[in-house]
Amino acid sequence: MKLSPATRRLTRMVAFALLRGAATAVGSGIVGLAFWWITR
Repeated sequence: MKLSPATRRLTRMVAFALLRGAATAVGSGIVGLAFWWITR
């Protein structure tokens, strides 16, 4: 199966969006946990 450049670019964009979303969720989770731990 040969992917066209446009399809490959779209796939890479989706993968980057997912990665960025996961990194944002993990980062905000860590910040929230640290904030809760400090203010406890």
